[in-house]
Amino acid sequence: MKGLSAPTRAFVVICSALPLLQWLTSPPSSITALPLLKLAPNAARAPVAPPPPTCGAVMQALIDSKPAEVWPPPCPLPPEQRRAFEGPEDSMPITKDFCSAQRYDNAAEYALDFNEAFIDGYCARVASGAEKGSYAHEDMEEVQNAMRTVALRLGGGGAQGPPSLAGTVGMVFGTENPWVECVALNLGAPAVWTFEYGTIHSTHPRLKAKPYREIAKDYRDGRGEPLDWAASYSSLEHSGLGRYGDALNPEGDAEALAQIWCMLKPGGVLLLGLGTSCRERGYIEFNGHRVYGFRRLAHVARGFELLGFSSVKGETCNPLHQANRPHRVAEGGQIVLMRKPLTPPERELTWQDFAAAAEAGPEAARAP
Repeated sequence: MKGLSAPTRAFVVICSALPLLQWLTSPPSSITALPLLKLAPNAARAPVAPPPPTCGAVMQALIDSKPAEVWPPPCPLPPEQRRAFEGPEDSMPITKDFCSAQRYDNAAEYALDFNEAFIDGYCARVASGAEKGSYAHEDMEEVQNAMRTVALRLGGGGAQGPPSLAGTVGMVFGTENPWVECVALNLGAPAVWTFEYGTIHSTHPRLKAKPYREIAKDYRDGRGEPLDWAASYSSLEHSGLGRYGDALNPEGDAEALAQIWCMLKPGGVLLLGLGTSCRERGYIEFNGHRVYGFRRLAHVARGFELLGFSSVKGETCNPLHQANRPHRVAEGGQIVLMRKPLTPPERELTWQDFAAAAEAGPEAARAP
């Protein structure tokens, strides 16, 4: 704007901001344009959110994503970066510097061999109770119970028989051992996909695997089969923190849930296991994990419908590191069940919705 007078330059700046102001004051037009807040990693405070992306844009962002260029990741974070990770409304303060580095993305040495004999044997041990999975037998029991609820929600079993995932296609997000996959396979799922940043080679006819960018391309281009269900256990809370080789991203968890939302068919159910504080506010032990408060859960669950919290023992909510289970091995202290709505919701979820669901207990999640 060289050569313009100061008043003229001010007028041009104001006019250029009008489209943004118009978008900020208008309601979202469709749930297919998924609301998603994206923050700059070095922002001192939360910037204005850009227009909501389409699912094509969500998948393209995943395809274009790159592993961390700086390794090991910076920890503790510089003060100018901390605030961007602590939202919304400072409800997720960084309370501890954990500082861990275990590279999965773009790591040639991280590869899993899911051959047919291995998967059949592993699933047999899961069915017999001999296999505890990646954490503890209690976690296995919780996931089995929650997956049965998912099956019932999808219409498999009930009055006609035991819960079943027969006829469904699902995907597990984040895998070191195929225990969640085997829970689904043992419930009769004919096809279970695994989404992982590392490399997985599978020769099992019912357990499918591809590099994650190829999966994203399939869904971007309309080749991916819409999912009846998705499961993520002790994975989301790490997204964007850099611990496993991903680039630092304050909204990494929100973007991961947006990807799952786009892969689910309307009515598809998400089983989400993560650490919770069971309060409005949570916290971050950087870069180890997030422990979610209800405000952050509502923030990342844009576009979803809340079904409830699942628990084997009937607890209303199970805060991570609570006194009677200190330093529990699993970082998935609570299982939340959500659904992609059949029709656009009248409003977005609030933190009060999560608080009420946690108080209601697991029976609400099981209700049809």
